Amino acid sequence: MPNERPTSVSVVGWFFIVIGGLSFMSAVGYVAVSVLEGKGVADAWPGLLQIAFAGFIAYGGFGLLRGSSSMRKALELSSYLIVVLLIIFSTIWVSTYSSWGPLISAFVYAVPLIFVIRALRSEKVKIYASKT
Repeated sequence: MPNERPTSVSVVGWFFIVIGGLSFMSAVGYVAVSVLEGKGVADAWPGLLQIAFAGFIAYGGFGLLRGSSSMRKALELSSYLIVVLLIIFSTIWVSTYSSWGPLISAFVYAVPLIFVIRALRSEKVKIYASKT
């Protein structure tokens, strides 16, 4: 059965769908609180940006499950971006507040993303994602 989906594609695809969905709900809550507190939508731009990014990665997860090569590349680049932003944020936090907590949290988030990137770069995933 040559059209059978590799397990790594299913795991990574669903990982992005779930993370995108949770991130989307979190951002909607952020925007709702901003609007209800009278700050307006303009002050909620980080939440709006998160909604867009979360929707994109969830859509990318669906695309990967369907075998989209462009979605595989987009998810790989998004994963690199997230790892870099985690490192930048935690480094700034440590240097500003002398607190190591965010650096440890960044490590906890970055380790699974490194495995996700490794899976996205594997030959099995690339072959499966070359269907479209």
